[in-house]
Amino acid sequence: MGGFSCLPGGANKGALSNVPQPVAAVVAVVMLLVTVIVAPSAQADETSSVPFSDHVVSNTVSPSGTTINLFDYWVQPYGCADIDDSYCNGQAFNHSDTGINAGKQLRFTYNGESQNTINKWTGSASPRKGMVKSLLQDGYPVIAADQLYSWDGKITDGTQSLAYLFDTENTESDSRKVYPNVTGLLQLQNGYYVYDSTKNFATLNDKSTSGKSSYSMTLYDTPGVRAEWGSSVGEFFPFNSAEDVFEDSNGSLSNKVSSRNSVLNHYFGVHSQSEFMQPVNGIINDEAMTFDFQGDDDVWVFIDGVLVGDVGGIHNSAALHIDFQTGSVKVTDASGNSTYTNTTIREMFANAYGGEDSDEFQSVEWSQTNTSTFADSTYHTLDFFYLERGNNESNLKLKYNLADIPENNLVKLDQQGNRVAGANFELYKAGSDYSYTAADLISKGTTDKDGVYTFTNHETGKPVNFADLARNGRGITHYVLKETKAPPGYRKSSDIHLRYQISPAGDGVLLCNDESGKWDSGAWSVAHETMTVADGATVYDMNGTSHDVTQGKVFAVIMHRDKTAAGTLESDAWRAVSGSALEGWNLSSDAVNGMADVVQLAKSDGAGSTNYLHFFGLDSEGKYSASISSLPGDIFTYYFMRSDAEKADSLYAMGVYYTTADSTEGINASNTVRLDTTETGAYGRQFLRNFGVQIAITDVRNDPIVQKVDDAGNPVEGAEFSLYAADQVNADGTSLLEGATALQTCVTANTSYPYEMKGSCMFGMAGSSSEGVQGSGVDLDNGTYYVKETKAPEGYEINDTLVKLLITDNGIFADAGTEDNGVSTMTHIGTLNEALKQFAANRDINRTLSDLKVTQLRCADEECVTNGSWSETIGSEHGKSVDVSWTGDYKNGYYTLTDQSTMTDNGFVNTTGWTYYKVSQAEDKDDGSQGKGVRFSLKNSNLAHIFTGANVIRVQDKRKASLTLTKKVTVGDGYDKPDDFDTQRFSFDVTLSADDAATLQQDGTTDYYHGTISGGTGDGKKDDRQIVMKLHRDSESATSGKLLQCVADGDTDAEKCAETASITLSNKQTLSIANISDGVTYTIKETGLPNGYVFESAQSSNLTGTIQRSSGIAAAVVGNVYQPNSITLVAGRFVTVVKKVVGSATGSYPFEFQLQAAQGTPLPTCGTADTCSVSDVDANGNHVMKKTLTYQTSGEQSQSMTFGDITFTKPGTYTYSLSEITPSSGAL
Repeated sequence: MGGFSCLPGGANKGALSNVPQPVAAVVAVVMLLVTVIVAPSAQADETSSVPFSDHVVSNTVSPSGTTINLFDYWVQPYGCADIDDSYCNGQAFNHSDTGINAGKQLRFTYNGESQNTINKWTGSASPRKGMVKSLLQDGYPVIAADQLYSWDGKITDGTQSLAYLFDTENTESDSRKVYPNVTGLLQLQNGYYVYDSTKNFATLNDKSTSGKSSYSMTLYDTPGVRAEWGSSVGEFFPFNSAEDVFEDSNGSLSNKVSSRNSVLNHYFGVHSQSEFMQPVNGIINDEAMTFDFQGDDDVWVFIDGVLVGDVGGIHNSAALHIDFQTGSVKVTDASGNSTYTNTTIREMFANAYGGEDSDEFQSVEWSQTNTSTFADSTYHTLDFFYLERGNNESNLKLKYNLADIPENNLVKLDQQGNRVAGANFELYKAGSDYSYTAADLISKGTTDKDGVYTFTNHETGKPVNFADLARNGRGITHYVLKETKAPPGYRKSSDIHLRYQISPAGDGVLLCNDESGKWDSGAWSVAHETMTVADGATVYDMNGTSHDVTQGKVFAVIMHRDKTAAGTLESDAWRAVSGSALEGWNLSSDAVNGMADVVQLAKSDGAGSTNYLHFFGLDSEGKYSASISSLPGDIFTYYFMRSDAEKADSLYAMGVYYTTADSTEGINASNTVRLDTTETGAYGRQFLRNFGVQIAITDVRNDPIVQKVDDAGNPVEGAEFSLYAADQVNADGTSLLEGATALQTCVTANTSYPYEMKGSCMFGMAGSSSEGVQGSGVDLDNGTYYVKETKAPEGYEINDTLVKLLITDNGIFADAGTEDNGVSTMTHIGTLNEALKQFAANRDINRTLSDLKVTQLRCADEECVTNGSWSETIGSEHGKSVDVSWTGDYKNGYYTLTDQSTMTDNGFVNTTGWTYYKVSQAEDKDDGSQGKGVRFSLKNSNLAHIFTGANVIRVQDKRKASLTLTKKVTVGDGYDKPDDFDTQRFSFDVTLSADDAATLQQDGTTDYYHGTISGGTGDGKKDDRQIVMKLHRDSESATSGKLLQCVADGDTDAEKCAETASITLSNKQTLSIANISDGVTYTIKETGLPNGYVFESAQSSNLTGTIQRSSGIAAAVVGNVYQPNSITLVAGRFVTVVKKVVGSATGSYPFEFQLQAAQGTPLPTCGTADTCSVSDVDANGNHVMKKTLTYQTSGEQSQSMTFGDITFTKPGTYTYSLSEITPSSGAL
C-alpha cells in the first residue's frame, strides 16, 4: 500500500488499531481504487414470468485496477446456431475460411482439424503449449512460427497477431462484436477477487446495443448450463441470458440446457488487464499474492509482455497457478493430479529474453531473498487472454489478490480553499541533504481542472514507484518537489522536501520532511483510512459468531489515548474522537470502557452534534467498507501501523462494532456487539486496512487589499480605488500618466479576509458586489503596481497619494510612504493553512501551533524588500513582537493577543516604509496550562510560509466640512497677553434644527457626528484631532438638539459617547463638523466666558444659518477680547441731565442733548428705551452720542434724564462735553 503525507510529525513513528486490548497488525497492501457500481439486471424478466431478479447476486465488485473486455465471434452469419461447422439454415459453408476464421490460422470449430493442429482438441486437460510467441507485440499475442494449423499441412509463419480478436479500437467487423470495460463479474471473498462458473451463472447486459463505452454483467446465485457428457453443472456462456438457460422449479432456478444446445453462443473471448504492485515478500494480508485460473479453452497470461502462464489450445478444464511469493508457475488438470508445467516467473522471463545474460532480462528487478520472483514494490502489468473456441463446454474460474498500484498525488488550493489548475511541478530525486541536479528529474506535470497532479514518470508515463526506489538496493528516499510556475495571479510555493518512510509493517508513505524541524513549505496533508469487510458481507464478533452485514450495520470509532497517567495500553484512558481535519477534532468527555460508553457516543451522534461513528456501506466497487476521509494526528502513531516493539507507545486505535439497530439513536447494549480485530482472534484479519494521505499545497492568490478610513480612523464604504501597472505611472511614481488605464477598480464595502473588515475591498479576485470588486478579476503576477483612490464618497475629500505595491513569491508588500500622506499599512499574518488548524485548535490532541510569537520586520526601501533583507527595526524605531494564542474552536477560532495591551490593532500598523513579519513558536510552559496534546518542537523556525499573510493598505480621507466654527481672541489695547492666552478654552452651544428627525441626523442616519479640531497658536498648536459629538435630543422624534463632545474612552461611537461635555475651542482653533444634511439650521452661542474676556461682535460672524453644501462651507467665527480690570458706572452715576422749563405751556416737548468725546473714549449705553444714536467720528476726531428727553408739562418745574451704564476698560482721563441742541420753534 502507498500514500502521500506531509504530516508534521512524520519523524515520529506511530500506528493505528483498536482500543486497549491487542489489535491485529494486518496491513492490506492492495489499494482498491474507484470504479463504478453496476446495478445488476435480469433482462429476461421483461419477457418471462420466471422471477430471475430474485436470484441476482448483489455484492459484485469491479476493481479499478483491472479492466475486462468481452468479444463475441461467429464463423457463420450472425445469429446462426454455431453447433455445426458446415450448415446454417440449410446452407453449406466452409467453417475454416468464413467469419472470424477467414484468412486466419487460429480457428473456432467444433470438430477441429483431422490432424494434430493447433485447432485440434488435445483430448484432455493438457494444453497445447508454444502456440503463441513468448512476447506480446503491440500489446497482443502473436501465433508462433512452424506450427501446423490446417488439415492440408499449412504451417504458421510467426507473423499473425491476435489483435483481430482482442483489439477494442477496431469495432467495425462482420465477424465479431466488442464490449469494452465490463463490470460486475467478480465478487470479493476473503480478500480475493473471484468468479466461479460452477457457482454463479453470468450474463452480459445490453449485448444487443453496440458502441457503448462500458457494459455490465449480472450474476445469478445458481450455476447455469449442464455438461453435455457427465453430471457437472455450471458453465460460462456470457452472451446467453437467464431465460436461455434457466427455468423455474418451485421458486428456484433449474438448468434446462446442456453445453451443446443450439441456443448457446459458444465462440467468444475475454481480455483483462491488471496493473499491480509486488508486495513486500510477495505477501498481502498475510497471504501469498497469487493468480489462479481454471477452465478452457485457450488462456495465455503475460506479465509485463512476457508469457508466464501458457494454457493454450482447445482442451478440457485446466488450472493455472502463479504464486508471486515463491515465483512458482504451475499448470495442471482441474484436479491437480496431473502437472503439465512446473516452472518459475524467472525461468519464463529468461526463456522469453533468450537467457539471463540478455539486456532485457538484466533490466528486470528480482527479489534479493527469492530470485524466482519480482523485487518488492515493483510495478507490473498482467494481461489475461481467454478464448472459447471449441464449441462444447466452457468453464471459467478466476481467483486473485493482486495488489493495486498506489498513486501519489497532490492537490493545489488557494487561500480560500478553491482548487487551482495550471500549476507546474517537477519532482527530483535527492540525496539525504536534499541536493539534486537536473539529471535527477523523475516527474513533471501540471495540476488538472480539479487542482490534482499525480506523480508519473516523465519518461514512461507510469506512476512513480517510490517503494521500488527506496528498496531493491537503490535507497532513494529523499525528494524535492519544486513548483516551477504558478498559474497567472498566484505566487509560487516554496520547495517542498519529501521523504519516503517505510512503516514497521512494510508499507511506505511519502512524507513532508520535518527532521530539521522546519514547517516552512506551507504544504499540508491529511491521513485517511479505508476499512473493508474481507469476506463479502459476513463479519464475526469477539465470540466468533457470524453476522450478516446486509441485515445490520457495521461502524468504526477512532480512539485517542490519554497518556497523562503514564500507564499502559490497557490502563490508560481511551477517548473517542469526533470531527475532521477541516472541521477540527474533539474528544469524548468520558473514556470508552465498554458498550454503555459506545451507546452514549451513538446518542451524541444521533443528536447531530458529533460524528464518532463511521458506518460501513457499499462502496463504488460494491464492497462493504468505511472510508474515513481524515484521521487525527500522525499516521505513524496508529497502533495498526506500528511494529510489535513500538505498539506500547501507540496514540490512536480503531474499534469496530456491529448493530442491528435501525438508526443511530436505536443503538443499545443488547443489539450491538464488538467485532473481532484482535491479533489473537480467529477472525482478526476480517478487515482489509488501507491507509493513505493526500498532500495539499497552497498557492496564495495575489489579491491586494485596500481599506478606506476617515480622519477619525473609521471605515468608510463607497470609495473607489484603482489598480495600475507600473507602466501607467511616471518615473518617480508620484502621478499617473495622461490617459492611464487601470487594471481593475474596486469599491470599498466589506471583505472577510483576513478577517471581517468594513470599508475594504480586494483586487485580483473575481467580481463580488458584497466585497466591492468590479469586473471578472485580474491575474496579478510578480511585479510592481500602484493603488490610487479615484473617487471619494460624498462628503469626503479624495486622497491623491499613489501607493506602491510589490508582489513577490513571498507575498504582497506596500509602501506606506511618508508620515503626512494619509497612507498607512496594516500587516497581518492572514490565515493559517486550513488543515494545519488541527495543530492549533485542539490543545488536547496536538498543540504545536496553538501558541505563537509574531515579530514585525521592516524595510526602509524597495531594494531591501526585493533582497529579503528584513530587519526588526529601521532608524530609531523600537522592535515589535507579540504573543498570540488560538482562541475558539476549529471553525470559528482565530489567534488573539495573549496580552491585549501589547497592540491595539489587528496587525502591525506603520505610516512609513515597508512591513513584513516572522512567526515562531511561543515559549512552551510545559506545565499543562497550554494543553495536554503533543507539541512538536519547531525550534526557531520561521513559520511565515504556513500563513497566507495580508498587507492592508489604509488610505485616509478627510471628511468635507459642512460647518466650521473658528475661535478668534484678541488683546485689548493697553493690556498684556496672559500666560494661558493660547490654551484658554471657550465653551459653545451648537444647536441644530430641521423639519424632521431624519434630516437632523448626520448623513441622515445617526445622532453621532464626527468632526475635526485643527489649528491653534504657539505652543497650543496641535495636529488635527478627530472628535465624536452626540446630538442630544429630548426624544427620537425631536427635530432639534444640542451637540455635545464625547469624552469617554472606547472603540465605538457609543462607547466614546458614554460621557459628554460642552464643545470647547482655544484661540485660532477650528472645529469642522462634517456631513450635516442640507436644510439643517444651526445656532451658535458662546457660554461662560472666562474672566477678563468679553464678546467682540465686530470679530464674530455667521452665528446662525442654514446648511446648503452645494453653496460651500458655512463658516462661523466667534470673537473675544481680553481686557481685564474694567470699571462700569451704572446709569445715574455718570451724567444726569436736568431740564427746567419756565412758562405755562402744556403738552409734551422733546429736548435733545448730545454727549461728545474723543475717539477711543468709551460712551455709555442708552440706558432706557429712549432713542439714542452714535455719530461717526467727525473731522476733529470726536464722536457724539445723542439722546432725547421728552418733557411732560405738569406742575413740576424741572425733569431729569440719565445716560446708561458706561465701562472704562483701562485707566486714564476721559473728557466729555454735554450740550443741548437748540430746541425747535415753540420751545420755551
